[in-house]
Amino acid sequence: MKLLINTQKKIISHGTFVFTTDLSSDIIMTDENSMKELQDVAKCNGFEIKSKKKIDFVTEFTNLLQQSEIMEITEMTDTEKHLEFIKASLEEGKTDSQIKEGLYGLGVEFDHLGKVLTNIIKEFKLRLTPKERNEKAAEFLTGYQPTDVETHLAKVSALQDFLKCSTTQAGSAMRAWAKVEEIELPKAPKASKSTRTPGFGGNHKIIADFILTNREATREQLNEFAKANVPLTKGGKENWKAYANDIWNAVHFAKVWSGEAVVESADSEVEESEEVA
Repeated sequence: MKLLINTQKKIISHGTFVFTTDLSSDIIMTDENSMKELQDVAKCNGFEIKSKKKIDFVTEFTNLLQQSEIMEITEMTDTEKHLEFIKASLEEGKTDSQIKEGLYGLGVEFDHLGKVLTNIIKEFKLRLTPKERNEKAAEFLTGYQPTDVETHLAKVSALQDFLKCSTTQAGSAMRAWAKVEEIELPKAPKASKSTRTPGFGGNHKIIADFILTNREATREQLNEFAKANVPLTKGGKENWKAYANDIWNAVHFAKVWSGEAVVESADSEVEESEEVA
């Protein structure tokens, strides 16, 4: 048995899925509440129940509820479904983008995804505000003395777990604490320019990274790798040929530029364009 009552102990609704967004004015009770609490509610709602054993009392109370005109909630509201999903997603460490994708699958309109997520997180206090996060971080970091980069990054990770937030948010809270305490945090050394990779991103980078570690790969080997590793489009179509062609052309240009190769004939260029098309 599950009841939703107001502050005057009047029953608003009953059923498996009673739900409220305002616990300041509404109270949820179940048969886990004490016998006295249930007796008080029954009396306030005009239910005369003489059973002395709790199990019998709850059975009689439930029967009277079903015979009454008080609304019975037999399925979840949309808000409750969304709340349940968002809470579970946050516990699993999902990103906001992943949560929105899940909400879309639950039927939330695309234009309302951000609003639904923000409102539920704020209303049910599922996530700390920046101020609250900084305060809790300061408590957690009391007595902490940063030494080297490795141990510092481990501390940031521990702080992230403690606050149940993203790495970026944990790092921000750490910096806020350090500023107040006037503590200098260790910084990772900058990567050498010689280790930088070409400025490719996304699907281009997948193939470019392959070429960087397989400099003698043939066009066929590059195509084979691209076909196996470039993800399909959202519509489920193959999307690798154009990216493979772009990277192959870039590699050939670099070789011509450095004198390792000569310019390919016009015929071969046409052949490659037709293959991509």
